[in-house]
Amino acid sequence: MLKNNNENKGYNIAFRSAILSDNDLAEAQKKRIFEVSKGFVKVLRKSNEFFKSRDEERLVRGFVFIYNLLNAIIYHHTIFMKFFEKDEDLVDYLSKLMSFTIQTLSKM
Repeated sequence: MLKNNNENKGYNIAFRSAILSDNDLAEAQKKRIFEVSKGFVKVLRKSNEFFKSRDEERLVRGFVFIYNLLNAIIYHHTIFMKFFEKDEDLVDYLSKLMSFTIQTLSKM
């Protein structure tokens, strides 16, 4: 996500503007995010006991939440204001945030 945002800043700004001004496009993007998340969950449930033991719909919502959280932070970091001097530090932070979020969501 970070590499994509760094390489495609103009596209990402234009896409965000388009989504904000076109409800159909926004709904299609939301649907796509859910479909991709559902695909990840299906793959993980086949190979991981933890994911097998959890409700599929809840896992999908968790992945959607994590995607949106990471996307918002990365977008802000690449477009408006860098949170860290080096992108590697941002990646380390996001990895820890994602791990914490997964642990928290699994307890809810």
